[in-house]
Amino acid sequence: MIVVVGSDLGVADEGTDRSTLALPGNYDSLISQVAALGNPRTALVMQADGPYDIQDAQQDFPAIVFSGYNGESQGTALAQVLFGQQNPSGHLDFTWFADDAQLPAMDNYGLTASQTGGLGRTYMYFAGKPTYPFGYGLSYARFSYSHVRVGPGSVSADGTVSVGFDVTNTGKVAGATVAQLYAAPQFTVPGVELPKEQLAGFQKTAVLAPGHTQHVKLSVKVADLSQWDESALKQVVRNGAYQFRVGPDAATAAGSGTVRVRGAITARVQSVTVQPDQVVFKPGDALDLTGTNPWIAPDTDSALEQNHASADNIIEAADNDQSFADLSHARVTYRTSDPRVATVSRTGVVTMRAPGAATVEVTVNGVTGTAPIVVQDPFGLQAAGIVKPNTTITATATFANTSTTAVHGLSMSLKPPSGWTATATSPVSLSHVAPGQHVTATWSVTIPATASPGTKAELEATAAFTGGAGAYTENAVSALTVTSGATPEQVTPVVTGVSPPAGSLKVVLNNPSDTPTTVTAVNWKLGSASGTQPVSATIAPQASATVDVPVTNIGFATVYPFTVTSVISGDLSSEAFSGHVTFLPVVNKSLGSSWTLSQVQDGPAVDLATTANGTWETLDAAQPYGGPSDLSGKVWLDWDATNLYVTADLTDDVQSEPATGADIWQGDCLQLAATSGVPGSSATESTASVNGHYEYGAALTSVGAQLYRWIAPTEGSGQVTNATVNVTRDDATHTTLYELAVPWSDLTSVQPAANNVFSFALDVNDKDNGVRKGYMQWGDGIGSSKDVAGFNMAQLMPASAS
Repeated sequence: MIVVVGSDLGVADEGTDRSTLALPGNYDSLISQVAALGNPRTALVMQADGPYDIQDAQQDFPAIVFSGYNGESQGTALAQVLFGQQNPSGHLDFTWFADDAQLPAMDNYGLTASQTGGLGRTYMYFAGKPTYPFGYGLSYARFSYSHVRVGPGSVSADGTVSVGFDVTNTGKVAGATVAQLYAAPQFTVPGVELPKEQLAGFQKTAVLAPGHTQHVKLSVKVADLSQWDESALKQVVRNGAYQFRVGPDAATAAGSGTVRVRGAITARVQSVTVQPDQVVFKPGDALDLTGTNPWIAPDTDSALEQNHASADNIIEAADNDQSFADLSHARVTYRTSDPRVATVSRTGVVTMRAPGAATVEVTVNGVTGTAPIVVQDPFGLQAAGIVKPNTTITATATFANTSTTAVHGLSMSLKPPSGWTATATSPVSLSHVAPGQHVTATWSVTIPATASPGTKAELEATAAFTGGAGAYTENAVSALTVTSGATPEQVTPVVTGVSPPAGSLKVVLNNPSDTPTTVTAVNWKLGSASGTQPVSATIAPQASATVDVPVTNIGFATVYPFTVTSVISGDLSSEAFSGHVTFLPVVNKSLGSSWTLSQVQDGPAVDLATTANGTWETLDAAQPYGGPSDLSGKVWLDWDATNLYVTADLTDDVQSEPATGADIWQGDCLQLAATSGVPGSSATESTASVNGHYEYGAALTSVGAQLYRWIAPTEGSGQVTNATVNVTRDDATHTTLYELAVPWSDLTSVQPAANNVFSFALDVNDKDNGVRKGYMQWGDGIGSSKDVAGFNMAQLMPASAS
């Protein structure tokens, strides 16, 4: 019998990291039920992201096979291993901790015992007994180690230790193993926490037939046993006796030998970096290689930093002990690959001579580092950045000879986008350009009537010439955007009637060009409906206009995708703009600190059923959505000058909220988010919408009903204590009622004014069988992302519309 368990992206993905070593879901129950059958021929197969608590399973299963995530042939591979067609020889590359008690807090990144409350982390410092040690791994064969030889008995920090040993297959089938070598200091250093052991080498054997032996030789550079000394700012080998242990894992020594280490690592330059703050220059510029790089500025809070080397020079040489060499006591030489382009003095000052490319080489104690440099005469191109179809613009290229020698055979050209034309309107070539002389060339560029609004294009100018370093070519680019002059950039849904539901789309058209634009119509599509709204307007240059598009037969809380285009004179169409909108009236009604469902049910609601306005997102594939009885409900929004009222009547078959405070999202809870504006129907998210992002969550916890704020512009995260929070559970009907009064004084980005349209989203989390199985949402931007563009829209209605 085979039992397969493991993890998936529901508990092993960015943002869904697991907080415990306990197996997810109902795996423990499954394992217990299988073990209770008493079948001795069982195997536990685990494919997971790392260690889990399987202490009980160890007692119940005679065989356990573990692997990380595998590829498309994982089933075949597993079958071959389980049925003996392949003999596994893998070994763990991590320590398999037994349970949560062996791990420090998740936000503790320490390794040593003093940093982790005495626990230690990784095989190098862990003080407890794990389920399996680092390097552990079995196969169908057994292996023994013998004739271990370690030498020499004494060696310097620059030396090498040689270890030789035999590995013999003592089993009944052919197989391979990974022989491992660990170095363990046999001494202590005051004030320093040394690792108890360190992997110094390993080698996988050949597939050995039963009774066959392979001799293994491993070499260890003593310098590789070094540790970082924060006070000395370098790697240091501690002097003393090291035991070199050979075995199948970090906890098992099959043989060993001791070597005494003396002395220190002899510092030698290992690498040289040359990092100036720029690589493009003009003739006559100078670069002092002995200076500092201004991009590496000491502009951080030193009180929050560990001791470190500044290493902010253009030239830095790193030694083999990871320290930085003192260049004032080193032999440093300089050269360039092409002195016609740039020369360098003996003191490290590079002088740019003529257009071209070259490499600067700096050699420190025999080790060379390089940096590229490009020298160009100033060459630029200017043209209008915003253009309209069927128009003409002027492009101007400017070339300046800043070198000390003349430029010969200058030829300038302009390449327009395909289908566009460029005609020179001035001379574009010169036989001679004197030092210091500036030259300009102009072209008339015609944008065809067929150019599509929204198209981004480039004009590319080229200057070819012969300079002091030979023939050279330079390029300059001017970016262009084609506009209709009436670009849709925002659509705001406005409720104009409640009974029957009616609304309008307020479409903002922008003219980014330098000439006025006449608009004759707006074409629109809203869900399955579409139409054309006649318009008679002229939009001034660099200005905007708003067009009102009435729509009928709308559904409140329904998410509508939309597309709008404007029509300009000549029946030319603008670029299309798409997004989504919702019409949701927020009823103007004061509810006080306690109210009943009947007081809000007369208003429009968000129906979270998947057949209505809700969208379900699964997090645990083992627990798919079970329909309305699993999770559904309705949410009503009301408001007055003091509060935003949220009433949610939810059906949930199982109530589970073990967390409090910031962690309530991991259990059954209601989340809501809001911000100003309509980023979901705007071409660009405004700064106000992005910075005005709020996110809250309400839950019935073990300490009572709580409202927690995770995201806010200035208030920060924390429990909201000035809100009304009533959450009640009726297990007989499997319903949970949320009554929230969120003060506008807390939700400051949304102005409590009649007819204000703002953005809003809802998320209901569902936890069953100990796992957050998924969530129901209205609007994106809470569960799957934190992007306010995913929010839906709601409108604060005036009192007369309540």
